[in-house]
Amino acid sequence: MQWYLLVPFIYFIQRLFTNDERPFFSGVAVISLILYFCLDIDAAFYSVFARMWQFCCGIVAFAWSQNENFYPERSTADESQLLNNEQNITRKGMPEFSWMMEFFTCAVFMLAMAVPFLMNPLPTRFLRIETTFATAILIYLGKKHQTILLTKSELVYVGDISYAFYLFHWPVHVIVTYYYFENPLGPLFGIFVSGFLAAITYRYYEETYLRMSPPIVISLILGLLCGCAFLSFQPERADDLSLELNIDLSKVNVNDAAWNMTLMRYLIAKEGHSHMYNEECTYSDRFLNKTAKPRGFCSMQKGSGKYNFLVLGNSFACNQGDVVYKAFKVHANEFNIFCLSACEVWLPTRSECDSIVNYTAILEELKPDVVFFIIRHVKGKEAFNGTNMLSDDVIYRNQTRFLDYLEKVAKKVYIIQAVPSCKTQCPYIALKYTEKGKPLNAIKDGLIVRDDFFARQRIWEMGIRCRKCEIVDYMPALVDEHGEYLGYDPKTNLMYMDVDNHFNNFGKARIRTVFDRLSKNFMM
Repeated sequence: MQWYLLVPFIYFIQRLFTNDERPFFSGVAVISLILYFCLDIDAAFYSVFARMWQFCCGIVAFAWSQNENFYPERSTADESQLLNNEQNITRKGMPEFSWMMEFFTCAVFMLAMAVPFLMNPLPTRFLRIETTFATAILIYLGKKHQTILLTKSELVYVGDISYAFYLFHWPVHVIVTYYYFENPLGPLFGIFVSGFLAAITYRYYEETYLRMSPPIVISLILGLLCGCAFLSFQPERADDLSLELNIDLSKVNVNDAAWNMTLMRYLIAKEGHSHMYNEECTYSDRFLNKTAKPRGFCSMQKGSGKYNFLVLGNSFACNQGDVVYKAFKVHANEFNIFCLSACEVWLPTRSECDSIVNYTAILEELKPDVVFFIIRHVKGKEAFNGTNMLSDDVIYRNQTRFLDYLEKVAKKVYIIQAVPSCKTQCPYIALKYTEKGKPLNAIKDGLIVRDDFFARQRIWEMGIRCRKCEIVDYMPALVDEHGEYLGYDPKTNLMYMDVDNHFNNFGKARIRTVFDRLSKNFMM
């Protein structure tokens, strides 16, 4: 839409330098095309300046066809001679040329229309160039040769309503994929609705609009401008992370967030709040003598299995305990969770940990068969001297001391490997970045702090020396196609972390696959 705001000014500048549109708009197209290749594919898609070459191609093709004299004027004598000799014209000559142009025009039409629907299309950049240039050639040929196929009244009518169809199909697609994304007939229904709205608009607006007087047209444009301004300057509610938004995420086709900026920002805002509560858990003041919900101690419903499970850790354990339960409840008799924010359990208490707990007493009383040790590492990410033995590191010694005791109590211990931290207030950063119309994946790794190296080294070393331990690494389930962890899915532009640096529902859905695999292979 920005193009239609810019084009009057571009034409004004062109008139200052030359009356011939062809060289001017060709130059603008070349500059825009260079910018298109300099930007990454998403930034180029959303930038009007990187897309101006597409509009300019149409202008140049039309201007060229208008300036070229396809039908030279003939004298009266020439016309009389042609009429007298009409019966002598054979099927060779003009009809032969006509059939050649017919074939060539249809071939170009197929390039413009059919190639994008091939099973193995070209890369997006080159596909956009191919369809644009093929369409420009069609505009040029349309002045020189009227193809029977493309001048059929039905196809001409499709062309008449095509622009209205283009404008309607976008919101219709969003609505249809939101409510009917599991219905295979949903896209066909969307096409039908878009076509119906386009036909109505063409019949009762576009044809009428062309016959309106200038004062009415100006009034209409001003009314539309005021309406757009009113809608554009509405307060942005998606940025308010404290807002309670009710949406059933299971019915949302989150893949649309890859291109739908509004849906992407809405879901980031929705998932920005803290994910600490375990709804299926019964909370109590056991081991703390005070209610600390959603922290502290809670018990899940007893299962049909024969083992006692314990999820132990800091706020990460509160955040992910329900994911472990859903995967392992078939093996569980008792399933308990004990978690306290900022308390790293196997390290001396940090100042941020406001509760002093005897974890040894908890383990002795619960006697778990299986322990999931889920820690969001803070102090455990501190650097150590790589030139010394790891056993000289104070943090590592404290961790192994607690782990030695844990091995004596439990039959199986799962330790969650460290992951890079998301920057403070991650969702706010993401929403701030995307508020100007940029997709989240354009930020690359701008949300992540690469602070996990030393913590991963310590845990990897503990996994070697611990006989009952298994290291669980989330990273393979979270990285992109290049093996890089970004804190979000670059294909859907949806984040994995909430405002407290815990996994949100999208992140928990990813790591759920890890626990499902562990549960499937679980043996004691």
